Amino acid sequence: MDTNKEREITVAILSVSLITVMAGAIVAPAMSSLSHFFSEQSPSVIKLIVTLPALLVIPTAMVTGRLADRFGRRNLLLLGLILYLVGGLGGAFSANFYILLGFRAILGLSVGLVMPISTGLVSEFFHGEKARQMMGWVSAANHFGGMAAQIVSGALAIMSWRCSFGVYGIALISLIVVAFWLPEPTSHAQKGQTTPLPRKTYFNSVFMLLLMVIFYTVPLNISLFVEGTGMGSSTTSGIACALVTGAPFLVGIFFQKITTLLGKSAVFVAICTMGLGMFTIGEANNITTVFAGALLTGTGEGFLFPYVMNAVRATVAPKDSVRALAVMSSMLYFGQFISPIVIDALSGLFTTPSSNQPFMIACALCLAGATISLGFTVKQRINKKCEKTA
Repeated sequence: MDTNKEREITVAILSVSLITVMAGAIVAPAMSSLSHFFSEQSPSVIKLIVTLPALLVIPTAMVTGRLADRFGRRNLLLLGLILYLVGGLGGAFSANFYILLGFRAILGLSVGLVMPISTGLVSEFFHGEKARQMMGWVSAANHFGGMAAQIVSGALAIMSWRCSFGVYGIALISLIVVAFWLPEPTSHAQKGQTTPLPRKTYFNSVFMLLLMVIFYTVPLNISLFVEGTGMGSSTTSGIACALVTGAPFLVGIFFQKITTLLGKSAVFVAICTMGLGMFTIGEANNITTVFAGALLTGTGEGFLFPYVMNAVRATVAPKDSVRALAVMSSMLYFGQFISPIVIDALSGLFTTPSSNQPFMIACALCLAGATISLGFTVKQRINKKCEKTA
């Protein structure tokens, strides 16, 4: 591939990656303002503003692979970006809560189109170590976009919660870049019988679901926790959200080196780091400690996210990458949607609920995950030694 063309394709893919994973959570710093404005709605219903887009991603992503094969990756990506602008910016002009939810639903549909295609294009344009490196960069772009958007969203929310929805306008840049720089991949022309996806694809996709259930505890609850305990304002909450999504930016850039350095223990270390971050937030009595916990949480998630994406990508041929990553995307956003349901249900087991409970529950789930991961690692090493001695 020509160097200039490769650079243009890289920029196009990364520009789209900036706006996908944290799409629903971009307005999370404005949650407190939204709950006051729509005071007739319960806190659980208000959280739909953040989680509803994730729910709509699921059915859309499941058919994206077939639609992309029929209409082309590039065309479908452009349609998704247009819907993203409508669904994102439309929230600012909503006359009531239910119209706002309608625009959030459109946003979810758009992400269901954009996410699998933009990530799947990595396998269609890049191969080997370059593809693995690109997955790290995609993760870095995912989280950098979330970080920047949440900082701006938190600052705009001081003026009005409506202003915070203006951040979605960044998708216009992605739309222009894709229109001029992204070609249709040649693999689209490779027609053939559809092959079933391997079990590893589904196993890794469930891993992504569990990761999102735990990780999404932070953007959903940090605003209510920080402002409810008097530790800061919506701007402070935006900074905390930015840190938890910004730390993975650096981790994603160095993903390949970190994987090589930690080897098979990388997943265990990452889960432990994420759990320590949740515990730190839950025990915080000042905003500095909250920021430290956000960094730790983001660092752990920042490794696990590209790890799972790369594992899914590596299980299939390039022509099947959009289908495989559509399954993963569905589980990713389903995890985001059910996160408050799961965490609130577990919180309900306690007779004295408090604002820090979601983070302590997330910490306990990380501890369970780390134990399972350690068990798998030990089992693999034992099996390897048995094979050598056999």
